[in-house]
Amino acid sequence: MKTVIKSLLVTALLSSSLSTLAETTEDRLLRRAQQGDANAQSLMGSSACKSGDYYAALDWYEKAAKQAYGKDDQEWQQYQLAEMYWAGMCIGAKTEQGSPNYPKALEWYERVAFNSNPKNLSYHYIAKFRIAEIYLFEKGGIKRDGAEAKRLYTELANIPDDVIQQLKNNENVLEAAKGLAIQEIRSNAGYRLAQMHYYGKFATQNYQLAFQWADKAVSDDHPYAAALLAVLLYNGLGVKQDKAEGLRLVEVACDEFAIEKACELYQQMKANLPVKY
Repeated sequence: MKTVIKSLLVTALLSSSLSTLAETTEDRLLRRAQQGDANAQSLMGSSACKSGDYYAALDWYEKAAKQAYGKDDQEWQQYQLAEMYWAGMCIGAKTEQGSPNYPKALEWYERVAFNSNPKNLSYHYIAKFRIAEIYLFEKGGIKRDGAEAKRLYTELANIPDDVIQQLKNNENVLEAAKGLAIQEIRSNAGYRLAQMHYYGKFATQNYQLAFQWADKAVSDDHPYAAALLAVLLYNGLGVKQDKAEGLRLVEVACDEFAIEKACELYQQMKANLPVKY
């Protein structure tokens, strides 16, 4: 009986000690973070994200990001914070956890985008695209600047093939993923330029340029650009008329990507009706 009691006491003491140790570790991390340790602040931000406390995570991540200058994780800290402000959620979260804050997102995207010596080109280019979107759509009440948006889109749409291919061909999966991300940004930027020239918004209405940019975006597998390209081909705007190719493009965009606009255009083209984007 005494042996059993001793065993229970030892178990209880061990359990109590482990609990105290865990609490001490958490307290120590918090204390380090409060004292300005950037790594501890980042860990506190990660912990807050895991517990669903978006605003606490923002607070800790911003403290860490402000100390990241010149460090290896500078771009990641700044980019992560910008993405969180942009989306209103922690990276990896499934649903919105707060309200997007586009002025703060812009502040941190600019630090990533205009870094003269970027180490991670995917962060660099994504940040520039986000800035262009903020200016084009006046997100968060920020004054529209169509000229700056167009300048950034043009830069991104002209990212050289070799930059993308060098990353995509890398045996390192993470590096290859960066290449795919940059290609997607290039296609998105090309699509925006095609839209601008098609509608004549923040650029001259020029169907030839609309076709040029839409065609380039389609070569980068942009499904929405395929629908715009189809309209240009079907109507012979900026390019020799080719109704059959226009119909083929919207059929693919409808069947493979379930794009509602493409499906509508497909039905209209099949019925030989007038179409516009």
